Amino acid sequence: MAKEAIDPFELQSFRRSPSTEQGANTVEKIFDATLQLIEDVGYNKLTTNAIAKKAKVSIGTIYKYFPNKDAIVCSIAQQVELQYL
Repeated sequence: MAKEAIDPFELQSFRRSPSTEQGANTVEKIFDATLQLIEDVGYNKLTTNAIAKKAKVSIGTIYKYFPNKDAIVCSIAQQVELQYL
């Protein structure tokens, strides 16, 4: 039985929202690291481990807020989209 594909834009619903200012700062660090890595190595070579290392957070912290790299990238895209609405 094949896995059912998940619409990447639905991944936002899997994101846990930070409940503190520190959590919000951590998510921003994750976003910044992700954008830098996409620029440096490209999306295809992007990994959650690389994001964690670049953001100087544990891999567990990444997964506390996001299930995978696609959810991070989609969350960034949604933030950008909201800025232009």
